[in-house]
Amino acid sequence: MRGVDAQFLSDSSGMLLQIPATATINNNTLTAPNVSDIVGLGGQANQLQEQQVVQFFPTEGGVARTGTATVSYVDGAADTVYFSTALPAGTATGDFIMIQGSTGAVGSGIAGIYTFQVNTNTGTVLNLSRANFPGQLSTPNINKAGAALNTTDGYKASILIRRGLGDDAKEEDSFEWICSPTEELSVAQLYTNVLQQNYVPPGDTALDMSKKHMPKTFNGRPLHVTVTARQGRMEAVSPETWGIIETVEPSLYDFGDGVTTMPIPDSGTGAYKTSSIFYYNAFLNLFASNLKSNVYISNLAVPSVTS
Repeated sequence: MRGVDAQFLSDSSGMLLQIPATATINNNTLTAPNVSDIVGLGGQANQLQEQQVVQFFPTEGGVARTGTATVSYVDGAADTVYFSTALPAGTATGDFIMIQGSTGAVGSGIAGIYTFQVNTNTGTVLNLSRANFPGQLSTPNINKAGAALNTTDGYKASILIRRGLGDDAKEEDSFEWICSPTEELSVAQLYTNVLQQNYVPPGDTALDMSKKHMPKTFNGRPLHVTVTARQGRMEAVSPETWGIIETVEPSLYDFGDGVTTMPIPDSGTGAYKTSSIFYYNAFLNLFASNLKSNVYISNLAVPSVTS
């Protein structure tokens, strides 16, 4: 399910993340069993999973670097991913880390939320040319250009939905937010800043000026937070316009007669090992039926959580 979640927060290329320019790549220079790592992934380390095999692409839709790498451990708190193998030769910042078997081309994999939440009239979405339907297959965008979230950004999203769908659009009233924990912190800071500037507690003892939990809403709307969402973005989505096409639900693979585990053959001896293997499989996709009923905020200032 974590793997499916990562793809639902992707752009349909099989991408897990793009290595940021600020990351440090240590390729085959560490001590076994973890011989490689990538440090400083822009809060995206949790997009990968332990024992996952991944590919590296210099460009989306380009040619993959030769070879794969196997993730050994993910340290989300330190924003670091460790590998039990060497990374492909030439791995560099800017590379796209993709699931194994991906072609790297947009549209070749599961259509995640970033497939649809794009403000453009070029390219395609689910094999439809955006240029043939200008404005109809494009999602409105609030580009913060590095500025911090403010209390009016939710109202701006409402305005953009009403402009796209009309004054009576029910989606203007029903949209909800999806974001990463850093944007959750940005919402919380709107609250704490007001308290610190305008409230002087009575008595001789200072009061605790922060609550146990961060806000569960923004602009009066549900705030859904996941560590696999991209930092610096907030997605305003109308749930009634989204859905999942599911032919095979995520489930254990049936090898036949209800058997879901199989012994592992030893390629060297031909005999079977004492361990067994099982697989999860699924056949599904995500869709959005009305792209103008959604909005996304991009290039938000990202508050530090380590200082």
